[in-house]
Amino acid sequence: MTLPTPRRSFGLRLSLITTMLAVVGALIAVSPAEAAPPPPDSKIAQANDAYVKSQCRFTTTSANYAAGTVRGRLTTKVSWAGAAGFKNIVEVGLDCFLYEGDTFTEVGQIGRTAPGRAIYDSRLLTVPLATKYFVCVQASYKLRNGSSGFVSTSCA
Repeated sequence: MTLPTPRRSFGLRLSLITTMLAVVGALIAVSPAEAAPPPPDSKIAQANDAYVKSQCRFTTTSANYAAGTVRGRLTTKVSWAGAAGFKNIVEVGLDCFLYEGDTFTEVGQIGRTAPGRAIYDSRLLTVPLATKYFVCVQASYKLRNGSSGFVSTSCA
């Protein structure tokens, strides 16, 4: 094996440096991929009266833009409001609805009635991807004297 001459060695170094500069230049020239739009904002709807307060919340946890779906948590709660509710309520019920904002199609729902003064429920949902969502909540209750009450639907 013979050692390369200084002239040949210079040519190899020059060709290696030129190749490296070309690769680095190509990497710099590549435009970055477009960032995915952020997932839709959380939504909260509340409905209250003299006896109960209720809430329905949708929180986006992730979005799969390739599949066209959003994963989120639908959480709802109802509880007494003040001393009148605490002393008089024997049963509560609530309905929490999730609507896709583009077509106002229902894509999720929690509905429950239970004895007592409060209900809490939470579910993970996978729903179609939309630019916005709406949540609606309504609550009902039964008092010790047998009368019933209904809190009108509130949406956000």
